[in-house]
Amino acid sequence: MMKRIELFTHLMDDLFAFGQVSEMNQNLPRTYGTDDVLYMAEVHMIRDIAAYEGITVTELARLNQKSKSAVSQLVDKLVQKGLIEKKKHPEGNRRIALYITEKGKTVNNYHSRLDRREYEKVLTKLNDYTDEDLQKIIDFIHIVSSGNEKAIRSKKRKSKKV
Repeated sequence: MMKRIELFTHLMDDLFAFGQVSEMNQNLPRTYGTDDVLYMAEVHMIRDIAAYEGITVTELARLNQKSKSAVSQLVDKLVQKGLIEKKKHPEGNRRIALYITEKGKTVNNYHSRLDRREYEKVLTKLNDYTDEDLQKIIDFIHIVSSGNEKAIRSKKRKSKKV
């Protein structure tokens, strides 16, 4: 029987490998119901704008834990492709709100259906897992992610001091 630390090390190695495969998947351009070739980051940005209609670039950056500059560039690409639009924020000011277009809705709906089909395929392989087991996996991923985020922030603070 494997010792707990060896089992955990194996789990973390598998999680790292999953991250690498996931990153490769994110970097594959695809079409999602329109002629536009999109990357997963773009599709997820559309999803977030659809979910939080009227969101600002600043709020979107915070939501995705990305720089405002990176989000602005991605938003501009999506505007150029006609998938989202910028409008004056309802509260006035100089703020700009983001909204999904009809074409963006097509992409978002296509992506949602695609995800659902893929998730259902995976779930057929997890019949022995209870809802409580799945919740434990979610909790585990949150613990590991939180630890990694803290380590990253600490390293960034240390590198700024140097």
